[in-house]
Amino acid sequence: MKRFLIFIVVLMNLQSYAQEEAVFKTAKDLDGDGIPENIQLIENEHYGYSLQVNDLTEKVSFGMEGFYLIDIDTTDQFKEIAVFTSGPSDDYEYEIFRYQDNRLHLLGHLEGWITVNGDGTLYTDKGEGFWSRRDVWFLNHKVLSLGKFPLKNEYFVGVQATVKSSLQLYNDLNTLEPFVKAKPQTNIQVLTATLWETENENFEFIYQIVTEDGLLGFTKLWPLLENTEGLVMAD
Repeated sequence: MKRFLIFIVVLMNLQSYAQEEAVFKTAKDLDGDGIPENIQLIENEHYGYSLQVNDLTEKVSFGMEGFYLIDIDTTDQFKEIAVFTSGPSDDYEYEIFRYQDNRLHLLGHLEGWITVNGDGTLYTDKGEGFWSRRDVWFLNHKVLSLGKFPLKNEYFVGVQATVKSSLQLYNDLNTLEPFVKAKPQTNIQVLTATLWETENENFEFIYQIVTEDGLLGFTKLWPLLENTEGLVMAD
C-alpha cells in the first residue's frame, strides 16, 4: 500500500504539467518545432537500458519503470524526458534529459520523488528516516544542467514526538553543551535538521527541538529515537 500511495503522489506531481503516463515508447514534439520525435526506452544486454530519440541513443542508469515527459520551464519551447525507477524501497531516482539542437543532454541525476513546478525549478523529496528532505533544483539554460541551490544544509522537518523519560538538549551546534532536559511525557516538535560535518569528516543531521515550554535546543538522531516515541522510521 505504501508503494502504491507514493506512486500516486509522484504521478500527480508529474502529470500536473506533463499529462502523461509512464511509458516505454511514444512520439511527441520535444523541441517545439512542430515535428514529433520518436522516443523509446530500450533494453540492452545485461539488463541495461538506453534512451533513444530519433536516431540518437544515450545509456541510462535504470529504466525498468519507463519515462515521463515533463515541462520544467513552461516559458520555453522544450519538454524534458524523466527516466525513473522507484527502487527496492520506494527510493525514487530520475535521469532527466533534454533533446535540443539534435543532441540528447543529460540535465541531471536526481534522488527522491520529484515535483515539477514549471518555472524552471524542481523539488526532490527524499526520505531521511522519520522525515522527508526537500531540495530545490534549478535549470541552468546556459550549460543545460540541473543544479541544486547552493549552501543548503538546513531543512524543515515539522514532526511531533513524545518524550518517554527525558531527553537531553544542547544549546549550540558547534559545542553541543548541555542545555536543558525535555520533561517526561511531554510533546516536542522536531523543527529542523542541519547537515553537520563530524570530526572524522563524515556528515550527520543535528536536529533542532522546541519543547512544550517553548525552549529551543539541539540533539542527535539516536538520542532522539531512543528517548521519544511517535517517530515512524521508514524502511
